Amino acid sequence: MPNLEDRLAALGFNVFFASDGTVARKRWLSHAVREFQIYASMSRVAQEKPSAPVGPPSPRWLDRLQAVDNVHIYTGPKDGDEKAPGFLACVDAWEAKRYRCPVVIDIFLREKGALVPLDGGADWIGNYWRYDDPRIVAFVDGKKTQIKRLRVGVCDLTGLFRKAHNPAPHKMERAGGISIFSKDWRGGFVSQGSDADEILPETLLGLDWNTITKGETRSTFRVLRAISEFEAAGRFDGINGYDDAVISFGPYNWALAPARGASPSEPDSTAGAGELAPYLAYWAGRAPTDARTKLFDPFGVSMKPVWPAGNAGPKKPSWQSTRNYVGRMDWAPLDNDTSDPGKKRLGDLEWLHTTHWFWRWLALSRYVTTFRRHQWDLGRTRLRDVLAFEIDPSDRPGKPMGTRKVRLDKMFTSEVAVALLVRCHVRWSGFLSQTKFRGPSLRLALALADLPADVSKWKDAEQSRLIEAVIAACAFNGLKPTEKKKLKGKLDSLHEHRTWLASRPLSTDALYANCQALASWPRAESYRWNYPTKPPPGKYALPKAVCDPALSWKPSSFGLDVSDLPPMP
Repeated sequence: MPNLEDRLAALGFNVFFASDGTVARKRWLSHAVREFQIYASMSRVAQEKPSAPVGPPSPRWLDRLQAVDNVHIYTGPKDGDEKAPGFLACVDAWEAKRYRCPVVIDIFLREKGALVPLDGGADWIGNYWRYDDPRIVAFVDGKKTQIKRLRVGVCDLTGLFRKAHNPAPHKMERAGGISIFSKDWRGGFVSQGSDADEILPETLLGLDWNTITKGETRSTFRVLRAISEFEAAGRFDGINGYDDAVISFGPYNWALAPARGASPSEPDSTAGAGELAPYLAYWAGRAPTDARTKLFDPFGVSMKPVWPAGNAGPKKPSWQSTRNYVGRMDWAPLDNDTSDPGKKRLGDLEWLHTTHWFWRWLALSRYVTTFRRHQWDLGRTRLRDVLAFEIDPSDRPGKPMGTRKVRLDKMFTSEVAVALLVRCHVRWSGFLSQTKFRGPSLRLALALADLPADVSKWKDAEQSRLIEAVIAACAFNGLKPTEKKKLKGKLDSLHEHRTWLASRPLSTDALYANCQALASWPRAESYRWNYPTKPPPGKYALPKAVCDPALSWKPSSFGLDVSDLPPMP
């Protein structure tokens, strides 16, 4: 009898390759067993169609499949253990019934307007699980530009997120492309989607812009939307699955598990806790039925810590200085110790870096309304928490902290200032509390602004200087080491260099370029309303009424909608 690897591969769970080595193959076998347990638990699966009476079978694997009711539902644990009760019996039943994995990922080349499958032969199981699949690696062959030609398509026959999927190449669910972050990290991404997936008043709040009468709601939406354009391409499905954060999405690009430069080839390396798990926990607390039926039950995962509805966010010791919530995902086998923080080894997290998990995040973002709507809550929560941070306006890098602390919402009062502040915090939560002379940081921005300690005296000119100072602080990272060293010796006169720093070439630093663009949001060329005739592809559908007037530099122009937010820790 074939070994378990070969049996699972023939059923469409071909997640392991000869190049993996013995230890990695064992690890990936556990992932394959878990995935079989997941799909075998569902009510709909794929089945190979009866052979045609004449002619050879289609070389495309998906063309040979059809959706059917699952009459051999697996009821055991989803723990990746091949000795789990009922697992092998279910594998036997699948083979007898010719059942196959019901979610198929295809990779295509776009050639002269047509989509050509990357693998054209019948020898391969036509299901891509990993972005380092030998078929992809052979096609790229060391040339990163080649990978830009690949397009990912999904056919999900389970009915979990949509009732029907069309298997035709040009009608499959579009799941973006593939990118290479480094020699160790590659994966999927989506940067352009449909109007239905754009962050709009209708899709985020469930309201038409013209029906929103509260100025605070309008102002908050505009700032959140502006930031999201740089973090998530302004879309719910602006997902990044190719870098060392494993997966990131949401208006602030919440990361699942920042790997801090660790290599996937070192499975015992650990990744940091991320901001995605707290959002998932919050969503579960506010929409428990959707969370249970669309994520937790089907895929056997949970969140640590939990976030019950109506409770304050899970507070870590560092929350006071970082103002961000972090946590982890967990799955069987579970540690009964209540202090277990969830999965953090890269060998475990690689399971979440597969094409099938990318599709699950994509499907949640596209088809589950509550999953979208509660992003409005945590998007505003971050604004509130950051603006509640206190600091002495006279604080400077490398000097003792002052005692006359002021909340940031008394200093950053314009729409542009708030957008810049939170964008910097999204990039690095240490922005608020960093005391050393480095950029970007709040203390460096205050040194560059050099404003009066009495914030009640700040008016238009002071708000403009503060905005310019934040932009200048972001430009600091793009300086040459000799330029940085020179400025470090001029702390008391640093403000004299503010305008020079804030007008540096945009190529110096990505965050700096983002902040320059945020300060003049919207960028008219990005929106359809800027084009009197047919707009180019990929332009935003956000109405001009939301963008006009532009984000304001005026003091007190920002209003925060705090309705129905969870309490602060």
